[in-house]
Amino acid sequence: MVRCSLRVTVYGNGIYPVQGETVGSLMLSELGHWLVGACDSWRMKSLQVNHQTQEASRIPWVFSFYSYKKAGRVEAIWRILARLSNFLTALTLEGKIAIVGDKLFASTGKTSVFGQTEATCQEAHGSIAAPRNLNENKAIQKIVQHYNSYAYLGIMESDQPGKFHFRNGDPLNFTNWYKNEPSGQGAEKCVEMYNDGTWNDKMCNNYRLEVCEF
Repeated sequence: MVRCSLRVTVYGNGIYPVQGETVGSLMLSELGHWLVGACDSWRMKSLQVNHQTQEASRIPWVFSFYSYKKAGRVEAIWRILARLSNFLTALTLEGKIAIVGDKLFASTGKTSVFGQTEATCQEAHGSIAAPRNLNENKAIQKIVQHYNSYAYLGIMESDQPGKFHFRNGDPLNFTNWYKNEPSGQGAEKCVEMYNDGTWNDKMCNNYRLEVCEF
């Protein structure tokens, strides 16, 4: 097997290979433009992965695979990718996941204390949801509204009362506090999101919806 590249382009809600390009690693950005040079041998004539919704067509993908001499194996891989795309689309429509740019926010609907939520997200190779702009905040809000349950965010109060930062230590570059919040004055170290998308500082031992980001 020889690792090589495939250039594709996006028309409407389909993904198509550039005619004459070889099968290989494919990286698809939100812009829908595909690059990387071709390598050798086996060439594709046609291929299409349909996306069921406009939301799904914006999902940024990174597909990496190897060229094969037999088309059947490549087609099987693309069938799997197509099913995965449809699966993510279904979850999006059901409100269990939300996608913004290259981030995916998801919840199983379970509730737990802050520490357990953080552990659950880390075990899934993600992190607790932390909105860094209005669009990401709205995405998390959709999940919160779907389950009708407040959710902890990846934001903590620092040693200085009233000053908060992201869980990784980064300063907040975006906030959406509810009126007159935060108000805990050092007693409420965690942050929860209300159904309307606003934030409130809260003690970390309450049960709140688990929402992770990937």
